[in-house]
Amino acid sequence: YCLGGRLGAVSNKAATSGVDPAAASNRANFFDSSNEATVKLREEAAALALEDLLDWLTTEGQIAVLDATNSREKRRELIWQTIQNRSPDINILFIESVCDDQFMLEENFRSKIKNSPDFEGMGAEEAYRDLVQRIRNYEAQYQTITDDTLSY
Repeated sequence: YCLGGRLGAVSNKAATSGVDPAAASNRANFFDSSNEATVKLREEAAALALEDLLDWLTTEGQIAVLDATNSREKRRELIWQTIQNRSPDINILFIESVCDDQFMLEENFRSKIKNSPDFEGMGAEEAYRDLVQRIRNYEAQYQTITDDTLSY
């Protein structure tokens, strides 16, 4: 399952909606929860990705992964409600993965910086700082999964 087309549409919308292009990029400020314009864009992208996933899952698929940072309880509840309203027979499983092994984190950072299009055109140090800030932005709003009814 691939959601790239929809995310591209949201990015194009950002470019024509008066949102600062730097804020609409994949830079760390795009993931800042105090940036209302990019919060809205991320929410739109997430909703479109979920709709694409459900379209695919209800027509031809059996298993799908919504690979996103659904780091807030509100977002997970919205995903749950959207799926229940559209296809209540779909089983949902939220997976929370926590890593505090600094060596593994550094290895993952290097791999992401090297392989992700998010960091194209950036030097290694700039990309590293950007990724660390992006993670800090997520950590500032992160809510651990405490509601075990949001899985089956």
